Amino acid sequence: MYKIPNVKIESNTLFDLIYGKIKTDILLSAIELKIFNLTIKPCKIQEITCILNWNEKNTELFLNALCSIDLLIKKDNLYFNTIISNTFLVESKQTYLGDFLIMIHQSHIQNKDQMKKLIMNGSIDQDQQIEFSDEFYSLNLKSMRNLALSGFAQKISEIISSL
Repeated sequence: MYKIPNVKIESNTLFDLIYGKIKTDILLSAIELKIFNLTIKPCKIQEITCILNWNEKNTELFLNALCSIDLLIKKDNLYFNTIISNTFLVESKQTYLGDFLIMIHQSHIQNKDQMKKLIMNGSIDQDQQIEFSDEFYSLNLKSMRNLALSGFAQKISEIISSL
Protein backbone atom coordinates (compact mmCIF):
# COMPACT_ATOMS: atom_id res chain seq x y z
CA MET A 1 0.00 0.00 0.00
CA TYR A 2 1.21 3.47 -0.92
CA LYS A 3 1.56 5.87 1.99
CA ILE A 4 0.32 9.40 1.32
CA PRO A 5 2.67 12.05 2.73
CA ASN A 6 1.39 14.16 5.61
CA VAL A 7 2.12 17.65 4.24
CA LYS A 8 1.90 20.46 6.79
CA ILE A 9 2.09 23.38 4.36
CA GLU A 10 -0.09 24.39 1.43
CA SER A 11 0.98 24.93 -2.16
CA ASN A 12 -1.42 27.85 -2.72
CA THR A 13 1.41 30.32 -3.32
CA LEU A 14 2.61 28.31 -6.32
CA PHE A 15 -0.85 28.06 -7.82
CA ASP A 16 -1.48 31.76 -7.22
CA LEU A 17 1.60 32.47 -9.35
CA ILE A 18 0.37 30.26 -12.18
CA TYR A 19 -3.19 31.60 -12.03
CA GLY A 20 -1.75 35.10 -12.04
CA LYS A 21 -0.38 34.32 -15.50
CA ILE A 22 -3.83 33.24 -16.65
CA LYS A 23 -5.33 36.48 -15.35
CA THR A 24 -2.62 38.39 -17.20
CA ASP A 25 -3.45 36.53 -20.42
CA ILE A 26 -7.15 37.35 -20.00
CA LEU A 27 -6.35 41.04 -19.41
CA LEU A 28 -3.94 41.32 -22.34
CA SER A 29 -6.34 39.53 -24.69
CA ALA A 30 -9.12 41.92 -23.69
CA ILE A 31 -6.85 44.92 -24.32
CA GLU A 32 -5.76 43.62 -27.71
CA LEU A 33 -9.36 42.79 -28.65
CA LYS A 34 -10.47 46.26 -27.47
CA ILE A 35 -13.31 44.84 -25.37
CA PHE A 36 -13.40 47.75 -22.95
CA ASN A 37 -14.17 50.22 -25.76
CA LEU A 38 -17.40 48.30 -26.39
CA THR A 39 -18.51 47.94 -22.78
CA ILE A 40 -18.41 51.59 -21.73
CA LYS A 41 -22.20 51.39 -21.63
CA PRO A 42 -24.04 48.21 -20.61
CA CYS A 43 -24.58 45.88 -23.56
CA LYS A 44 -25.79 42.37 -24.24
CA ILE A 45 -23.52 39.62 -25.47
CA GLN A 46 -25.42 39.56 -28.76
CA GLU A 47 -24.61 43.23 -29.39
CA ILE A 48 -20.91 42.60 -28.94
CA THR A 49 -20.82 39.45 -31.06
CA CYS A 50 -22.89 41.13 -33.79
CA ILE A 51 -20.56 44.14 -33.97
CA LEU A 52 -17.40 42.01 -33.97
CA ASN A 53 -18.73 38.91 -35.73
CA TRP A 54 -17.38 36.70 -32.93
CA ASN A 55 -18.53 33.34 -31.61
CA GLU A 56 -21.27 34.04 -29.06
CA LYS A 57 -20.58 31.16 -26.67
CA ASN A 58 -16.83 31.75 -26.49
CA THR A 59 -17.27 35.50 -26.22
CA GLU A 60 -19.63 35.01 -23.30
CA LEU A 61 -17.09 32.74 -21.58
CA PHE A 62 -14.41 35.36 -22.14
CA LEU A 63 -16.56 38.21 -20.81
CA ASN A 64 -17.43 36.11 -17.77
CA ALA A 65 -13.70 35.55 -17.22
CA LEU A 66 -13.24 39.33 -17.26
CA CYS A 67 -16.02 39.58 -14.67
CA SER A 68 -14.22 37.01 -12.51
CA ILE A 69 -11.13 39.23 -12.38
CA ASP A 70 -13.18 42.37 -11.68
CA LEU A 71 -12.67 44.09 -15.02
CA LEU A 72 -16.29 43.79 -16.17
CA ILE A 73 -19.59 43.69 -14.36
CA LYS A 74 -22.46 41.48 -15.47
CA LYS A 75 -25.92 42.52 -14.32
CA ASP A 76 -29.22 41.39 -15.87
CA ASN A 77 -27.25 39.84 -18.77
CA LEU A 78 -25.63 43.19 -19.54
CA TYR A 79 -21.85 43.61 -19.48
CA PHE A 80 -20.15 46.89 -18.61
CA ASN A 81 -16.81 48.21 -17.41
CA THR A 82 -15.80 48.46 -13.80
CA ILE A 83 -14.44 51.78 -12.58
CA ILE A 84 -10.86 50.58 -13.06
CA SER A 85 -11.37 49.24 -16.59
CA ASN A 86 -13.38 52.31 -17.57
CA THR A 87 -10.65 54.61 -16.27
CA PHE A 88 -7.54 52.80 -17.51
CA LEU A 89 -8.55 50.43 -20.33
CA VAL A 90 -10.74 52.53 -22.65
CA GLU A 91 -8.58 53.75 -25.54
CA SER A 92 -10.23 57.16 -25.85
CA LYS A 93 -9.37 58.13 -22.26
CA GLN A 94 -6.27 60.19 -21.45
CA THR A 95 -5.64 57.72 -18.64
CA TYR A 96 -5.54 54.70 -21.00
CA LEU A 97 -2.84 52.24 -19.89
CA GLY A 98 -3.52 49.30 -22.23
CA ASP A 99 -0.54 49.89 -24.51
CA PHE A 100 1.70 50.42 -21.49
CA LEU A 101 0.57 47.12 -19.92
CA ILE A 102 1.19 45.27 -23.20
CA MET A 103 4.62 46.88 -23.50
CA ILE A 104 5.55 45.87 -19.95
CA HIS A 105 4.40 42.32 -20.62
CA GLN A 106 6.41 42.09 -23.84
CA SER A 107 9.56 43.29 -22.09
CA HIS A 108 8.99 40.74 -19.30
CA ILE A 109 8.79 37.93 -21.85
CA GLN A 110 12.10 39.04 -23.35
CA ASN A 111 13.62 39.48 -19.90
CA LYS A 112 12.48 35.98 -18.88
CA ASP A 113 14.38 34.48 -21.81
CA GLN A 114 17.44 36.59 -21.04
CA MET A 115 17.20 35.70 -17.35
CA LYS A 116 17.73 32.01 -18.10
CA LYS A 117 20.73 32.82 -20.29
CA LEU A 118 22.22 35.08 -17.62
CA ILE A 119 21.78 32.43 -14.92
CA MET A 120 23.40 29.72 -17.04
CA ASN A 121 26.10 31.76 -18.80
CA GLY A 122 26.77 34.77 -16.59
CA SER A 123 26.41 37.40 -19.30
CA ILE A 124 24.79 38.05 -22.64
CA ASP A 125 26.78 38.91 -25.74
CA GLN A 126 26.15 42.37 -27.19
CA ASP A 127 24.63 40.84 -30.35
CA GLN A 128 22.07 38.88 -28.24
CA GLN A 129 20.77 41.91 -26.37
CA ILE A 130 17.26 43.13 -27.08
CA GLU A 131 16.96 45.92 -29.64
CA PHE A 132 13.91 48.13 -29.74
CA SER A 133 12.38 49.73 -32.82
CA ASP A 134 11.43 53.38 -33.31
CA GLU A 135 7.79 52.22 -33.11
CA PHE A 136 8.50 50.77 -29.68
CA TYR A 137 9.99 54.05 -28.44
CA SER A 138 7.07 56.03 -29.88
CA LEU A 139 4.57 53.77 -28.12
CA ASN A 140 6.68 53.97 -24.97
CA LEU A 141 6.50 57.79 -24.93
CA LYS A 142 2.73 57.80 -25.42
CA SER A 143 2.32 55.13 -22.75
CA MET A 144 4.50 57.01 -20.27
CA ARG A 145 2.43 60.16 -20.84
CA ASN A 146 -0.75 58.17 -20.14
CA LEU A 147 0.86 56.62 -17.06
CA ALA A 148 1.57 60.10 -15.71
CA LEU A 149 -2.00 61.19 -16.47
CA SER A 150 -3.44 58.07 -14.82
CA GLY A 151 -2.68 59.37 -11.34
CA PHE A 152 0.93 58.29 -11.10
CA ALA A 153 2.28 61.84 -11.33
CA GLN A 154 -0.36 63.02 -8.85
CA LYS A 155 0.72 60.33 -6.37
CA ILE A 156 4.39 61.30 -6.70
CA SER A 157 3.47 64.96 -6.19
CA GLU A 158 1.55 64.06 -3.01
CA ILE A 159 4.50 62.07 -1.67
CA ILE A 160 6.94 64.89 -2.37
CA SER A 161 4.58 67.47 -0.86
CA SER A 162 4.34 65.44 2.34
CA LEU A 163 8.12 65.54 2.86
